[in-house]
Amino acid sequence: MAANEALIGLNTLAAPIFEGNGRFVGTIAINDSVQHIGNEPTAQQLSEILRAAAAISEDLGFSQEDKA
Repeated sequence: MAANEALIGLNTLAAPIFEGNGRFVGTIAINDSVQHIGNEPTAQQLSEILRAAAAISEDLGFSQEDKA
């Protein structure tokens, strides 16, 4: 979602979640004002959302090494 797309002043950063067979099953997202999640998210924001999505995916049996 682009900044200000759904609601003026709101931005979202999301990452996909996969189950054991590699099927997409959902997303994890953070929503906040554009002053905290800008058009270009910070490296820390990207790292944290991707880390969280990977941890949830792993809990569901997904292994990135198996899909590479």
